[in-house]
Amino acid sequence: SNGYFTIGSSNVVPYPDVVSESMIQNGPDAVALYYGNAADYFVGMTASRANLVDAVLYTNRLGVTAASLVATLAPGQELVYENAAAIAEDESISRCGGLHGVTLSEFQVTRPTPGGENNCAPLPTASPTSPTVVPEIIINELNSDTPGVDTEEFIELYNKGSSNVDMSDFQLVLYNGADNQAYMVIQLTGFILARSYYTIGSVNVQPRPRLVFDSADNVIHNGLDAVALHYQRSDIVVGSMVNAVGLVDALVHTKYTPPTGSELINVLTPGQQPALELIYISEGDNTLGRCSGRDALTLAQFRLTVPTPGAPNNCNPLVTFPPPVTTVRPPVAQVIINEMNADSPSVDDFEYIELYNKENRDVSLNNFVLVLYNGNTNKAYMVLSFNGLGLTIPRRGYFVIGTRNTNPGYEMPNNFIQNGPDAIALYYGDTSGYVSGMDVTTNGLVDVVVYVNSGGDSASGLTSALTPGQPPLHEDSRVLEQDESIGRCTGNDPVSLSQFRVMLSTPGQPNDCSPLPTSAPNPAP
Repeated sequence: SNGYFTIGSSNVVPYPDVVSESMIQNGPDAVALYYGNAADYFVGMTASRANLVDAVLYTNRLGVTAASLVATLAPGQELVYENAAAIAEDESISRCGGLHGVTLSEFQVTRPTPGGENNCAPLPTASPTSPTVVPEIIINELNSDTPGVDTEEFIELYNKGSSNVDMSDFQLVLYNGADNQAYMVIQLTGFILARSYYTIGSVNVQPRPRLVFDSADNVIHNGLDAVALHYQRSDIVVGSMVNAVGLVDALVHTKYTPPTGSELINVLTPGQQPALELIYISEGDNTLGRCSGRDALTLAQFRLTVPTPGAPNNCNPLVTFPPPVTTVRPPVAQVIINEMNADSPSVDDFEYIELYNKENRDVSLNNFVLVLYNGNTNKAYMVLSFNGLGLTIPRRGYFVIGTRNTNPGYEMPNNFIQNGPDAIALYYGDTSGYVSGMDVTTNGLVDVVVYVNSGGDSASGLTSALTPGQPPLHEDSRVLEQDESIGRCTGNDPVSLSQFRVMLSTPGQPNDCSPLPTSAPNPAP
């Protein structure tokens, strides 16, 4: 009663009630207190007022906003400013004007008093200071990958403020995700008008950019990389390590499935997922544009858009590639992927892919192709063509592509299937159109399985292209003591991942869909 409860790092004195070494971001961010079922709150959730008890929304820089966050958690209020220049020592922000929930005006800068009564005495300033007001410039649109040769790349900035801004105080820095170093530094010049755009890009971009790249093509890396806007910095040069000093906004981007960890993310946009510019989602050129807000350092506000350099973003739904179809029905629609085992215990000598023929007649495998995709690059790492080999699948029967121990109809070496996040796709058509290293395609797609071997994997690029709206399958080795596979148990519809589950391996035989142990998790992570 009338006491305190502290959550903090192990260096806090007195020792916190709960120790967490997780970093608290400097802002603009929020700390929210909820009451309810703990399972309803998780990393990546969208901010919500449901069951909200209290919240503090804060920043350590003037001139920045978090409009979406404020509108959701504390509508009509102003961010609390933790002014690091208030005193020479460390400072905190504390309640000093009341004890009302979600009332940001009650907070002020104080000396830290963890676990004790707030010290609301007036602070002697270290020296008179005028806090820097950072102009409200954000990264608004990016085109890092154009069809064919990259000749129309650009970066678009937007001025949210009501005043014109001198851009000579800004550096635009392009960071390489391979070594986390700057590979290009652009000192901006001129002015950007209030609520207007400023484009940096190729000479081929129309209308002509305010600043033109020295090279006409292939300037912006495809990812995982970053574009960062720094204020009042003139010391960043090519080769400088990524840093957040003077950072105003950043866009970490990729056209591949993002890795599980990235120093660019950790430094520039901690805790977020990079924006994906997936060139195979729709026809024509695509960009990454802001469509759900104008909050700096918020990657979730970007999505695929049609290029609009120097103009408002076109956030209308894209005309995506049509769903997978084939003009040839029998036998194509009747052959499906029925079961797969990508990871067998110890040496992977029991890997296989099993096809099933739903037809009441034998079906030739001429013109069928299996393509195995790598989920980290979204490119084919193996292509298996059965054209001209005289292979058939018996009516209502099975055909196994696998290692010697699986008694296959088409033998493969041990460890030929990657563990995931990956995909196995079955195509029908001109087999010369499918080659190792190719990008993901739906042309001629008959059936596909997208899978992972860890619940934390996403296979987001493959899912977006091949099975949109469906979670990938998970061959969870914890389900059974024996070797397990992923097989169909609730239907034979192509491109329907929900019909698969973890089961005992049965290559060349009907799937074993008997009940699993009650503790068995679902194959979808």
